[in-house]
Amino acid sequence: MTVLKNCSVGTFAKGLRAVGVIMAGGMGTRFWPLSQKEKPKQFLSLAGNSKSLIQLTVERVQAFIPEDGILVATGESLVEETLRHLPKAVVLAEPVGRNTAPCLGYAAVKVLNEVGDVPLVCLASDHVVDGVENLSRIYEEAAQIAAKEDVIITIGMKPVRPDTGLGYIQRGEQYAPAKSFAGHIYRVASFKEKPAFELARQYLASGEYYWNGGMFIVRPSVLLAALGKFMPEMAAVLEQIREAMCLADGSKQIKELFSSLQSISLDFAVCEKADNVLVMPGENFSWSDIGTWASWAEYVQTQFPQTEGNYGHQGSCFVQSENCAVLGKDRPVALVGVKDLVVVDSEHGILVCHREATQDVKFVVEHLAKLQRN
Repeated sequence: MTVLKNCSVGTFAKGLRAVGVIMAGGMGTRFWPLSQKEKPKQFLSLAGNSKSLIQLTVERVQAFIPEDGILVATGESLVEETLRHLPKAVVLAEPVGRNTAPCLGYAAVKVLNEVGDVPLVCLASDHVVDGVENLSRIYEEAAQIAAKEDVIITIGMKPVRPDTGLGYIQRGEQYAPAKSFAGHIYRVASFKEKPAFELARQYLASGEYYWNGGMFIVRPSVLLAALGKFMPEMAAVLEQIREAMCLADGSKQIKELFSSLQSISLDFAVCEKADNVLVMPGENFSWSDIGTWASWAEYVQTQFPQTEGNYGHQGSCFVQSENCAVLGKDRPVALVGVKDLVVVDSEHGILVCHREATQDVKFVVEHLAKLQRN
């Protein structure tokens, strides 16, 4: 049993030039039946290899940040599972989920206390990337800029379709102080919420918009200053948390303080209001947030194409079936005369779902929870 000291476990490496902050508190309810409360999506192997999504996320910054330079912010109940996947990481336990602004503020005060004002490379734990080397170079370049400039940098993914399930970032003018770097860097003109299809099509055609992948590179002092400006009550509580971290046993106080914070994303809390937010285009790699079984199916069918647009584990059988994806392990799964299905066979249950309805898998979790309560 891992013993938490002041809501964290692990020790940072010495001499870090940047810290990777991995946000891993999600429960992955859209990935039932594989995703379970004790082992949600970020700990699953969904990218066509044996590594979990959180391990692949850490690998993307390994060129300049060692594993003991990684801070994983996750729920208290997931600390043990996190350490099984990343035994050298520092794990910061959130007593309750409070979205990305409190999560990253919590991480910022931790790093400021124990490492110093070095750039944070803040990433979601459950995305997949093809062309990792190109994205890794962007991360490192962004960290170099953030080390010198009082800016918040986000990575914008080049859209390849008019997607209505993702947020968008509109680029503005080029950021002059960063012209010495190889890539183009722009001020953010605006953040756009998930658009209707026609508007998403216009975004794609304009060439001025990027998908918002929720990645941020920023120094702790800059992030906390922005929270102080736009979310002063949250900033005041985070300062109290920072002080409690220095106590011999401030765990109870930290839990109470963190639980009092408003649940809000960093986009809403800061990025949509601040004038020092930059976007670096990510155009030399492919990215997916793997947000549903449908996006998982699209990813594996693109990366590992099989006949008739199908994808399946060894032992899967497709007869007169098209555009289907099957995930299982030990036993054969056969699809006959169907199309556009996702089938997941696991020890926790079997899912058969039309690709256009995978967003609704979360309701299965809610239904099963009600059955268990009754």
